[in-house]
Amino acid sequence: MPNYLFDSFDEVEESIRTYAPKVIYKYRGDWNNSYHRKVITEQSLWFASPKELNDEYDIRTPIKFDISEIENPIFFEKLKQYYLDSNPGKGFTERDLNVICENKLDEIRQNPTQYFEKNYRDLRSGPIYERVGLFSCTSDELNELMWAHYGNSNTGFVVGFDTVELSRNLYCSIGPVKYSDEVPVHSFITPRVEGDFDSLFLKSRKWSYEKEFRFITIGDDEKIERLKHYSKESIVEFSLGTKFPENLKSDFIKEVKNIFSPEIPIFQVSPAVGGYGLIKREISL
Repeated sequence: MPNYLFDSFDEVEESIRTYAPKVIYKYRGDWNNSYHRKVITEQSLWFASPKELNDEYDIRTPIKFDISEIENPIFFEKLKQYYLDSNPGKGFTERDLNVICENKLDEIRQNPTQYFEKNYRDLRSGPIYERVGLFSCTSDELNELMWAHYGNSNTGFVVGFDTVELSRNLYCSIGPVKYSDEVPVHSFITPRVEGDFDSLFLKSRKWSYEKEFRFITIGDDEKIERLKHYSKESIVEFSLGTKFPENLKSDFIKEVKNIFSPEIPIFQVSPAVGGYGLIKREISL
């Protein structure tokens, strides 16, 4: 399915029902950890800053620059507009503006790749990406690597969400991650609004095992609301890892049954017998 940025959920609901996974899952690591526990007890979800993510390139993707474009007259006009926008109220004459931009272009020409890459490194480490919040799920609740990496070596738990209902609750940009080792090319003269949006859903192939479906929110500044909540109707199921502590199992089940419908299944994950992989069986008190 495509990735969606929408004004009204009605615009995308049918498409999500048709193309998105019916259920998506969030791995959590430790039932004794209040941060992880609140996903269930307070129905709270944290939208992480890109700097909090374990993939250094997530959201802040690498970029190639088409340096041939610096000789295009459009580039020079955009350079002039940049200076005007960066210096509001300053009365540049056309001659002064041309001289400033010609000098800047000469500076860029000395080593354009180095110039733009330095600017992008500064941008990556600056505050602009603090406006972005990311909540990641997966379509695979029986993923051995996911349990190892995000389920605290199989001792954690998984929350299963109805994709449509969770999308309705969170009301933000949504979609599956595309995995590719092809680095996007940035154009200085051609607007790529759609391509820029899609880069928020792009990761290297080395992460493809995650089968990620993500939710993204973008604020006007870095003081965005990162804590969001979902409705109890969004819950479909829960699963406990193969090594979920036995002494915590009863507490987990009671907490879930007290908060959500007692009809919602709770599964125990275990290794398959006839081959590699994981299976799950429903459990009860």
